[in-house]
Amino acid sequence: MHYRAFLTIDDNSSYELKYYHNPNRWNRCVAQLNNNPILDINNWTSEYKFYDENGSPNLNNQLPDDMGGIYIFYLKGICLPFFENYILYIGKAEITNGQNIRKRVKEYYNIPKNRYLIIEMFSKWKNHIYCRCFPETNNDKIAKDESLLIQTILPYYNEDIPNNISIQQPIKAF
Repeated sequence: MHYRAFLTIDDNSSYELKYYHNPNRWNRCVAQLNNNPILDINNWTSEYKFYDENGSPNLNNQLPDDMGGIYIFYLKGICLPFFENYILYIGKAEITNGQNIRKRVKEYYNIPKNRYLIIEMFSKWKNHIYCRCFPETNNDKIAKDESLLIQTILPYYNEDIPNNISIQQPIKAF
């Protein structure tokens, strides 16, 4: 018997996400990030659950407040948590007098009402969202790496492809 026979529309359609597994994009990304420390998990912060077990903000004060960087929100399943990870959103925090990676990540506890997809992301999976950060001090590198990761992974909740990429115009086939 097929497992889909046991699924109801109500159970799954509202939680359905599209994810792209494209080895060509992966290979281009890895080639462009050649020897980039972002490829080593040891250079990322430890994962932490964005909301604690009671649904309260898990204020991770271990994130650096003197750097910018890349942050990733991801969904972590509970059946096989060491395998069930799904990147939902990739963002950046450039280091300025008023901004750093810790401050930027904490801003997601007060999401502006016009960030509909981010609101949806947290309302659907609040208790299963984890975060990791890659601290960095070079703002140009932060922007470039974030752009490349978004282009490669195409996370569902990233609405915009960063501006610093070029998109070729379509060519007529006939």
